[in-house]
Amino acid sequence: MEAIQGRVCHYDNRHLLPMIWANAVEGIGSPQFSVDFCCYIRSQQYYAFRIISSLQVGGNVVRIGTPGTEYEYPTCSCMSGSTPMFPCKHVFWLLDRILDYHEQRQNGTLNRLGLINDGSALENPSSTVYAEIENVGLYQIALSNGWTIRPPPETAVEQTLNEDRLAAFDFEQWPLEEQMRDLLAYYSEKEGVPEAAILAGQTTLNGTLYRLVLRTPEIFADLREEATLEKCTIAYLERIDREITVIWRRFAYYIKTGIPLGPTPNEGWLEDENGAPNVVWCADALMYRIQKINQELEQRGDVGPAARDRAFSLLLRILSDVEEFDIDVATIGYQAFQRRTGSPIRGRMNERNLFVRLLGPQAPGHFIIDTLWRLSDVGGRFLNQLDNLKDDLSEHQTCQGYIENLSALIQRIRTLPMQRRRRVNMSVPPV
Repeated sequence: MEAIQGRVCHYDNRHLLPMIWANAVEGIGSPQFSVDFCCYIRSQQYYAFRIISSLQVGGNVVRIGTPGTEYEYPTCSCMSGSTPMFPCKHVFWLLDRILDYHEQRQNGTLNRLGLINDGSALENPSSTVYAEIENVGLYQIALSNGWTIRPPPETAVEQTLNEDRLAAFDFEQWPLEEQMRDLLAYYSEKEGVPEAAILAGQTTLNGTLYRLVLRTPEIFADLREEATLEKCTIAYLERIDREITVIWRRFAYYIKTGIPLGPTPNEGWLEDENGAPNVVWCADALMYRIQKINQELEQRGDVGPAARDRAFSLLLRILSDVEEFDIDVATIGYQAFQRRTGSPIRGRMNERNLFVRLLGPQAPGHFIIDTLWRLSDVGGRFLNQLDNLKDDLSEHQTCQGYIENLSALIQRIRTLPMQRRRRVNMSVPPV
């Protein structure tokens, strides 16, 4: 019986034919091999590892699938024609790198393991290489080995990889044109990005990239790896936050002076002749942004906890600010408005009081609550703030249904099992 030294133990040939053992000896521990990329192909349920060699040009892809699929046994694309139950040197090298044999380690049988015909040394008949990778996690395996989870540019061999990458983006629910505008807006920061029709005709770098992606959608998958959905969503919410700040500034200045100011492109302020930012305008502007946040979260699908936390925080800020504006603007005086128009402030209470319009006795009772309910999995760290807000709202003439809905939201967050509350990494850098 022969044996060779592997990464975590010695292997022997007790179960292998001589020709298969020769592949194991050539592959295991070989310094010439490395992994160029790895990924998971969801549509066909297999892991792919592209192995490159310092002694040859190009690479070979080892595919490891779930039981019952084409790649149930590790299979390589190399010219030696690795077939199921006849693994090549690439398969032996890769499995030695990614398998830690935890079960054998616990059983005390790790000193010497017998390799079998799938390229591994798993002793339990019910164990599979696919399950071992799934248990540890592809990300952890790549991290511990210094590999990249990133498919390469499209080649004839890897056509299926790029098809699956594109399939991960739901272009029916969120069109490619809009996803690309969102991605460009991430890099443009405060500048924003024009509508699709305008962008398509621009000779700017943004316009060129936009047209290039529409012609070759595969490029979008590469761009998305740099500007992830999580980062773009947080950037979008930051833009909404800045818009909310402008809304409050215009509204507060108007109810104090009666002068309608509007922002200019160079971030200055001039008198706005297009309309008065009064109670009705402010309520509509806030409702529109809340609707946009709700639509964007639905469109973007399962965004990460950091983005959901940012959305929850922003919505809670809006709700807290509205609570502060339980003011009848007619009592402020509006002296400037009256001097300019010669008439006093008139209108029903819900046209003169922002709080009454959005949260008063006749309000619908679901302002912001519906969206917060969808984000309740990240609401744990906001519980004290929610409790205080509920107490504050109870001191106003708030819609009774709203207090009940807010109480239900707080109760839901409290009763969520700890494992279902998402832990938010608050070290995510601001966008």
